[in-house]
Amino acid sequence: MKSKYFQNVKDSHLRHIIDSQQTFDSLLDAERALHSYKGSMLWRDVGPYTYLIKRDTKGGQTSLGKKNEETLAIYEAFQRNKAEAKASVNDLTQALNERQRINKALGIGRAPQILVDVLNRIREARLDDHILIVGTNAMYAYEAQAGVRFDDSTLATTDVDLLWDSRKRLSVWHAEDIGEDGLLGILKKADKSFALMEDQRYTARNASGYMVDLIKRKRQWLELDEAEEQQIIKSDHDFRAAKIEGLTWLLSSPRFREMIISEKGELAYMDTIDPRAFAIHKHWLASRPGRDPRKARRDKMQSLAVRSLVEHWLPHLPFSGMHAIPESLRAAFAEG
Repeated sequence: MKSKYFQNVKDSHLRHIIDSQQTFDSLLDAERALHSYKGSMLWRDVGPYTYLIKRDTKGGQTSLGKKNEETLAIYEAFQRNKAEAKASVNDLTQALNERQRINKALGIGRAPQILVDVLNRIREARLDDHILIVGTNAMYAYEAQAGVRFDDSTLATTDVDLLWDSRKRLSVWHAEDIGEDGLLGILKKADKSFALMEDQRYTARNASGYMVDLIKRKRQWLELDEAEEQQIIKSDHDFRAAKIEGLTWLLSSPRFREMIISEKGELAYMDTIDPRAFAIHKHWLASRPGRDPRKARRDKMQSLAVRSLVEHWLPHLPFSGMHAIPESLRAAFAEG
């Protein structure tokens, strides 16, 4: 289907994308299986008895009982299953590398490599359920699900906005996966040159000038707003989220998840907001008094582009179903 906002991806490329996604999903499943066997098991002699000890990755140890048929079976099953899971991860990693090589050769992907790297590090830290990608970069997920490509000028950007869903509490296990260096430490695993801007502690920038902003909702009631944390992990050396109006209803909208492919052919899943919420939000931004005219024109163009994509390729997502968004905004959007 022809559109002034996007063009269809070649059918031959779609086949490679589907194959890549199936391999990637299998690898993620295998990694989760291997993660369930983290730590180790060993036998330890204590006096006249031998005990089976489970040791976690932090050095903590738990006795599973004296050596007998039951604990022998537990030990053997653990060693066997962990070895099988590790072999599966290795085999699928090789298969995915080959898929990614083909993606790069065919020019199938085009998302910035740094964006894909950041998404994968966020997933590995198990923060993907707490952070949403908003702004221009979300359009990579929308076009991927529809099997189209937006015009390059519509997607041009050198930064990414991370919307922190502060309504959800982090567990102790999450804190361990994130580490004491917090979100900045996660970004440094993607690119060690990331550093916080001294005068803007919600922004980190790497040596190439790519910027990552951490933002969160600004609550209507001052007392509730001030009670919320501005940091994912308390640290003098980590991000302090910027509070922005108009994000509460984005968080209340349906989530949207899709695989994107980088310019090097590498894969990552992006968690973002529903494309209908994106289109309405951009329309609202474009009409706000005092909005920079250049940004307003771009907001309007992106709103129209995503609206066209939803209406043509995602008809199962009717705009009439966006009840999380205020009626006044939906009405203004419907009027164009």
